[in-house]
Amino acid sequence: MFFHLERAGSEVLDFIQLQNQKQEPLSNQIISVVMTGAGNEKLVASLFRKGAIDYLMKHDFIDRFLPAVQRAVAFYKDSVRQKELSFFDPTTKLLNRTAFLERANQILEDHYRKNQICALIFIDLDGFKDINDTYGHSAGDIYLKAAADRIQDLCRSTDLAGRFGGDEFVVLLRDISKCDLILKVDKWMKGNSSLHQDVFLENEFRCSLGVAISNQEKYQSLDDFICAADHAMYGAKKSGKNKYTFIGTQQLIVSENPISDLAGPDSYTSPIYFLNALLNNEFMLYFQPVRDVNTLEIKMLEALVRWPEMPEDMTVESVFNSISRFDLYDQFHEWFIPKLFEVLDNWKREGCAVSFALNAPSSKKGCESLIRSLQSIMKERDQHIFESTCFYVEMNESLLNEDALYIHDFQNELTKMNIACSLDQFSRSETKLANLIHRKFDHMKIRRCDFDQINDEEYESVLKISSFLRLSLGCHLIAVGVESEQDFNRVKQAGADKVQGYYLGRPMVADKPWKDFISQYSLLEELRDKES
Repeated sequence: MFFHLERAGSEVLDFIQLQNQKQEPLSNQIISVVMTGAGNEKLVASLFRKGAIDYLMKHDFIDRFLPAVQRAVAFYKDSVRQKELSFFDPTTKLLNRTAFLERANQILEDHYRKNQICALIFIDLDGFKDINDTYGHSAGDIYLKAAADRIQDLCRSTDLAGRFGGDEFVVLLRDISKCDLILKVDKWMKGNSSLHQDVFLENEFRCSLGVAISNQEKYQSLDDFICAADHAMYGAKKSGKNKYTFIGTQQLIVSENPISDLAGPDSYTSPIYFLNALLNNEFMLYFQPVRDVNTLEIKMLEALVRWPEMPEDMTVESVFNSISRFDLYDQFHEWFIPKLFEVLDNWKREGCAVSFALNAPSSKKGCESLIRSLQSIMKERDQHIFESTCFYVEMNESLLNEDALYIHDFQNELTKMNIACSLDQFSRSETKLANLIHRKFDHMKIRRCDFDQINDEEYESVLKISSFLRLSLGCHLIAVGVESEQDFNRVKQAGADKVQGYYLGRPMVADKPWKDFISQYSLLEELRDKES
């Protein structure tokens, strides 16, 4: 920008000084050249102190104008080059620590404001000290450059990668879903092999990696976010190095193992196995009948999900624990709900008139995801899709006890879609009668496996009490887990309205037209004949 000092007055000096004090990006900065008719030394000195890069005398303006422009352009380009050099690590050409922190802080604040997810990855090179000690620091620098190139493969054009110091690197992935994040990290780790063929560097690229997912409640600052990823990285190192872990769930996850070391109901499948099975369409939709206890007529079909090719060391429970731990409900429901209603649409056209039920997740996040998926299917297909089919969502009593107010809102959202509610796993946890009185449930499900600490006679007493209670609440009692004729007679005598279990029909895959599917189920007398 050119200024005429005599016309603009002393204010031009203040303007130049103000512009040079601003912390603007280089693209927004103003390069100042001043023209003056007075050539005293004090004025020239004042101009340069304020930040002007050049000045022209009025009497030779025409001769010196073009050279002044060229000097201004050269000055600007040199400033840009010097500034960029200050942003990058000279060895790896990645952002240096200061530049990364400055940019990452802005990105994190922006994502929190927009309620978007970003991820921070902390990477530590395994065995880097041995390379330095064995081959020397020049070899170490070559290895760092190759590692940086490999780390850049994690990034899209909008992401950040930086060298944090020594053999530590950081990556910030912007606006990424948890599903994409998990698959990206897993693919990247599995793709790490020999970096180059140098004789003195035959080492395979090995690193320990920790991942933190943005959460404003847990990580209010960038420092908190980085510390979480760093903590996850050390969890990977302690697990044997050359592994990766995620933090932000109930504990650190070493995802190389197909299933966690935790036993029983707390075990969970590595999310990689779940997501790959989902992407490869390995899950299948099954239905199991619920029969009237007196007529044995099929009144309802419960939708179930099975994984026929599930590895032997996994369980259905561990797979769904993985969905909960990693908050992968949206990915699951994006497959499950459209698949379910594709089958229901076809069966309805073929004359199916029974009711259907599906299980709600056992967490608030999972229920919110289910509501979103059901609302989406209504918009895509038919606003009245549930009016011609009696449809139930079964929720666990434990969630009702934990957050009765949320369940009230959850039920209201279902009611808007003409979906009824059933109470599953009744009395598995402590029953709060006040919650039952103030909520409308069409069915209560009670499972024999939830009372394995008592004998059959005591369980029959529980059924009788539950049967009396359901009369007061105005709902039906479904006895689940009926595996034999003895079980059937016991629950019938105790007052159950409907029954479900292998004795009355195993889950069947929904891969047939309606008449062919339903014909697979026989009446109880026919089942007895088959058993004998």
